[in-house]
Amino acid sequence: MFTVSALLLFILVMLGGSWMMMQLVNGRPVPPLVKHGHGVAAAVGLALLVKAAVDTRSMTLFLSAAILLSGFLGGLLLFGFVFRGRRTPGALVVMHASLGTLGVLLLAYAAVG
Repeated sequence: MFTVSALLLFILVMLGGSWMMMQLVNGRPVPPLVKHGHGVAAAVGLALLVKAAVDTRSMTLFLSAAILLSGFLGGLLLFGFVFRGRRTPGALVVMHASLGTLGVLLLAYAAVG
């Protein structure tokens, strides 16, 4: 149950992140509620995933959680740039998105396969 809940939540986080990226690429502002919601939903999804990994003792879930935690930490770093009104480094944005995508794909594999 926790695995599927985490997967669904992370899919929503990915969709929100993709939408934010498109807004920024097109020079449109991103509402603060969306930015904060993205981070909060990721934190909740990560907590659900860790619970699932501990309950099932699945190495795939632990690996997915570790990758997503790395992406989450990258997101916190990005938030620090945004909070201080500084331009976010493109490489950090790409790393954050890549880790998130890899972690969700691994989580999907664990949940379905």
